[in-house]
Order: sequence, then C-alpha cells, then structure tokens
Amino acid sequence: MESTSQEGGTLPCQTSGEVNNANMQFACLEEPSRKTEERPYIRTNGDAGITVTNADANILQTVSLSGEDLMNFSDHLEDAIELGALSVTGGILAGTSICLSRFPKLQSLSLQWCHLNEFPNGIDGLGDLRSISLRGNNISHISRELTQNMKLIHCDFSNNFQTSVPKSLFILDQMIKLDLGGNKLTTLPSDVEYLFNLQELFLDRNYFRFLPIQLFWLPELVELNLSGNCLKVLSSEIGNLTKLQVLGLNDNGLTCLPEEVCSLKELRLLGLNGNQLTQLPVHLSNLSRLAELYLVGNLLEELPEDVCLLPVLTVLELADNILTDLPVEIANLRHLTSLRFEKNHLQSLNLGLCRLDDCGELFLDDNRLNSLPSEIIHMEALWHVTLTGNNLTEFPKALCSVKTLEVLDLSKNQISDVPSEVNQLTRLRCLQLDDNHLQSFPCSLTYVSTLEYLSLSNNKLTDIPEDVKKLESIKELVLSDNVFTRFPSEVCCLESLQILRISHGSGKKIRSLPPMIGNLRRLQELYLEQNNMQKLPEEIGVLVDLRILSVSCNQLTSLPNQLCTLSKLESLWLQENRLSMLPPSWESLSTVSDLRLDGNPLSHPPVDVCTGGAMEPMRRFLYNAKERTGKLMRQMCDCVAANVRDREAQDLMRVFHFTREETKTVEKECSDGPPESITQRVLSIWMERMGPSATPTELIRYMKLIGMEAVSKKLKAIQVYSELHQL
Repeated sequence: MESTSQEGGTLPCQTSGEVNNANMQFACLEEPSRKTEERPYIRTNGDAGITVTNADANILQTVSLSGEDLMNFSDHLEDAIELGALSVTGGILAGTSICLSRFPKLQSLSLQWCHLNEFPNGIDGLGDLRSISLRGNNISHISRELTQNMKLIHCDFSNNFQTSVPKSLFILDQMIKLDLGGNKLTTLPSDVEYLFNLQELFLDRNYFRFLPIQLFWLPELVELNLSGNCLKVLSSEIGNLTKLQVLGLNDNGLTCLPEEVCSLKELRLLGLNGNQLTQLPVHLSNLSRLAELYLVGNLLEELPEDVCLLPVLTVLELADNILTDLPVEIANLRHLTSLRFEKNHLQSLNLGLCRLDDCGELFLDDNRLNSLPSEIIHMEALWHVTLTGNNLTEFPKALCSVKTLEVLDLSKNQISDVPSEVNQLTRLRCLQLDDNHLQSFPCSLTYVSTLEYLSLSNNKLTDIPEDVKKLESIKELVLSDNVFTRFPSEVCCLESLQILRISHGSGKKIRSLPPMIGNLRRLQELYLEQNNMQKLPEEIGVLVDLRILSVSCNQLTSLPNQLCTLSKLESLWLQENRLSMLPPSWESLSTVSDLRLDGNPLSHPPVDVCTGGAMEPMRRFLYNAKERTGKLMRQMCDCVAANVRDREAQDLMRVFHFTREETKTVEKECSDGPPESITQRVLSIWMERMGPSATPTELIRYMKLIGMEAVSKKLKAIQVYSELHQL
C-alpha cells in the first residue's frame, strides 16, 4: 500500500477543466485582470466539431480537452501564442498531427490516454516546459529531443510500453518527479545518479530483477516506489537514502530486508505486502517516525518485538501470514488506529492488544478464535470489528460493552443466538451474522434501534417476529438463503427500508409476494432471485422510489401492468422465468437502462426483438402491435355488427354482464339507429370497459358463448389473415 496513488494522478501544475462527451467547442473567456492566479482558459465538452469562438485566442493560457476525435485540435489554436498549459485526456491523437512549436510558452503539457505511439512533434522547441505527462499511451521510446527542455521538473511516462530509458534523460538535473511505472523496463542506466534533485521516483509495475547501485545515491529522494517488480534482494545501499519518507516494495519476491533499512530515520511509510518475508530486520525500532507498516501476504510466524517499539505507528497490516500469537509488547503501540490480522492462525487475543485505546479498526477474519477477552472494553475508540470465519459458538458478550462500536461482522461462525446485552450497543449501525446457526430471528436485535444495515443470510430462519417494526432506522435488510415457508410479511412494516434482499439459491423458496409489499414506500432496491413466484402483486406499482427490481430465476408467467408505472426504475432483471408476453403499458418504462429478459419463452414481443435488453426495439414492436390490434378489432367488430341480430345483441349484453339499467340505456340510445347500431354500441362499451383485455381471441370466445358459430369462424378467418399479412 502506497501513500501516493499512481493511477489517475494529477501533476501539481496541471490545470483541470470541466469535460464531457458532447459537441466540442472552444470558448475563450474574457481577459481577466493581470493577476498570476487568474488565467484565461478553455473548457470543452465533446468529441467533434472544434471551433474557436472568440477572436482573443491569442490570450489563452490554459486549455483542457477531453473527447474521442481530437486529431487536429492544434490547428484550431494556432493563434494561442500565450498558451502555458495544455491538457488532453482520452482523445485519439497521432504524434505527427500535433504541432507543439505553435505554443512556444508552454510550461505544462499533459496528453494522457491518447493512443500516442510516439512523442509529439516540436517538443524540443518548448524551452519553458516544466511538466510533461504522457501517461497511458503506446510509446515505446522516450524521445532524445526531450533533453532540450532543461527546465523540466515533472515527467510522467507511466503506463506505456517502454523497454529502456535513454541515458540522455538523466541530463535533466532539475528533475523533481519521474514516473516510469507500468512499463516493461528491466534495467536502468547508472546515469540515474545525475538526477541529484530528484525527490519522487516511481518504478513500480515493471520487470526489474536488479537495480543500479547509483539509484541509491540520490541525496534528495523522498519517495521511492519499487512495487510490482521481480526483486529478490534489496541492496544494502538503500541506507544512503537518508531523506526517504515513503518506500514501496509490495509484490516482489523479497525473502529478507537488509539491516540498512533501519537507518532510514525519516521513513513514514513502508510497504512490504506480497513478499516472502519470514523475518524483519532486528533494529526496526530505529525507524522512529514510521507511521504505516504494511506486511500483508508474507510468511511471518511471529510479530517481532521491535515492531512493538515503533513509537508513532498508526497503521499495522499483517493479514495473510501465519501468526499464531501476538506479543504482549503490542500494548506499546498506543497510537495505532487500525490493525489487520486477517488470515492468520490466531487462537486467542492477549491482554496487551486490549490496551490500544486509540485503535478504531480491528480486522480478525479467518483466524481460529473461539472467544474474546473481556478486557476488550478498554479499547475505547473501537468502532469497526470484523471476525468472520472464526470458531465462535457464541455471540461475544465482551463486545456488548464496547459502547463505541458501529460496525460488527460475525459472519461464518457457529453462533446460534444473540444475547440481550446487545441493546447496550447504542451506536451500532451495521451488523452481519451471515452463515451462522441462527434458528430464529434474534428478538434482542429489535431493541438495537440504531441499526441501519442487518444481514442474516444463510441461517435457518423460518419467520420474523412482529417486533421487527421497532427497527425504525433500518435501511437495508438481507434475509437470503433461509428456510422461510412464506414471504415474511412482517418486514413490510419497516417504513424506512430502502433495500431488501430475500433470494434463495437452495432450500425452501418463496411462492408469492404479498400485497403488503406496497407498504414499503421508500424501497429503492428489491432482490427476490431464485424463488418460486408465479406472479407479482399489483401493489408493486406503489413502490414509486424503486430503482432496481430483480426477480430472475422464478416461475413468473406474467407481469402486472402496474409495474410499468414505476417512473424511477433503472434496472429490471427478469431472466430465467416463464414470461411469454410483456404487459400492455411496457413502453412506459422509459427510465429502464438495464433490462434482462434472457431465458424466457417470449412471443410478444418475440425473443429476437428482446435480445440484448434494448427498450427501443420493444417499444417500437409493441406500438406497432397495438396499432395492428386496434385495426383488427375494428374489422372484427364491423363483422359482428353486420351478422348479429337484436336477439343476439341481447345475449351479448348478458355475457358481457351488462346491468338491466345499462341494457335499457343502450336500447334507448339506439332505437332510432340502423339495425347494426345496437351491436356496435355494445361492443364499444365492452372494449372501453375491458381495456387491454378486450382482445380478438376474447371476442371470438364470446361469439361461441352465444351460439354464433358461423360468426366466430368468420372472426377467426379475419384474425388468421391478419397474422399471415403481418408475417
């Protein structure tokens, strides 16, 4: 772990601008008052159509661009002779298309992730250039022309394809920062010693097996990152870097460290994750200013006492080693704020650790602990504890006395109950008890009113108590992979709930969702995957804040039309169900951007229209289908009206369940009309009343009910002809 991230960093003198991907335009601002901190600049948003819109382009001093099509952007800035800072990110550039000689006063140049294969032309003419970043391109060689820029102090050539570094680079003796990380370097010239002003050197993520001894003679070096290489041995010359504050040696093959590391009196951070260290230097306690020590993923069997004598250590990470115990002297590390001991072989915690009253985070996952000492109450700053994957058979009561606790993870243990003392945790916000032996929902948890996140997945819960409504602050509840025989409707009383997860990969599955789900008005995410639900209740449409609905791998055969009223829905996962058609108002789901319908026997719309989950083809299909259905229904109604007599019209009103008053009203309205008017009026009322359910198939069925077989056959012929015409 390093103190300085090398991904996406920003040079200190780089000027940033608001950048989006829309239509690109340059807009020169008015010339400000002559103050050094206020400079004219350009902001762009887009990827095409570059134009300078102000005649005062010659006063531009800062330009920041982002987009895809920036091939000839420099042609549009030919009058920007005062340009001092140019930043281009994410464009597709060719080195020959950039003419930097047009900007003689350029001091800061950043061309990041621009697909450059070589250095841009004219770089040798930038005598005032002080900072250059070509991060994330395809450059294999550093141009020798760069050595003409003797004022350079910051160089970033990281994430390219360089296999070597020219000696001429080290003529730039004013250099303060050099980043060569993420290349394919295997060696470095000895001339590196001439960078005697260098303060930051990044050589991480290369293929170094050895380093020139001269690298360790840089008198001003403050930060050195050698992580992610193939170093087996570190030179004892490391001790010459007397000003070094940050040393990154993560992910190498180091089996030991030279004692000379202990002479780095200014060292604040030492990263040694991912090596093969079995021991540490004897005099490590000499590093009196060391604040962060990272030793994750080594082969340490014990924590050296010397580590416990580091007076200002605040972060100690020893996860993924083979520690079996901790020394009592760990109590000396009074300034520790974070301790990581995951994936070790600890069977107990000694009392020394419990005296760390400044420690706020304690990570003890995947050890062999079966209890915690009662003295843990003395850790007065402790707020985050994780104990997953241990041998706990009981909820550790000692933790119930740690009043500062906010986050507690006891997953993957053998806990069968939660003590009533848990209500003493008046600050507890997050509790995880997944993969334990809980047979019922612990009633004691209903008294922890501060809980916002509760996860009880993969237990043996069969129901939820009514008192769960006391959890007035709960925002996320996870109950997946239990043995509920029904949906626990008691959770529908949790008015503050925003996320609910009840998925079942194995065991008993939920068969239906109760209408009470509509009570969860604040629900934003609902996950019900891998159950046996055949339908969703209409009340799903009441969840107006719902953004994600996942009901994949169920037995759904249809969807309620009310689902289409969810105006905030963004993700709808319906894959692996039995849906053959989508609801009539499906095109109303205009906000859905993540739709999954794979594994359904869809016919309306057909599978090929739904492939990929794009909403627009489905909307277009359904709109056209609705138009076709409307036209077909009009043709069929005309056929019925032309072939049905008054007596059959009476039968139609009867099977359509018209009341006596409605029948009399229709007869009165149509008494003076043509013979077919009464039938047309009856069909019109029926279609208006039934809405989307008034289909051609239903009309044919009703004709058969009143004994009009000949008419039903005619209607069927019209329907078949319409379908053939559609094909």
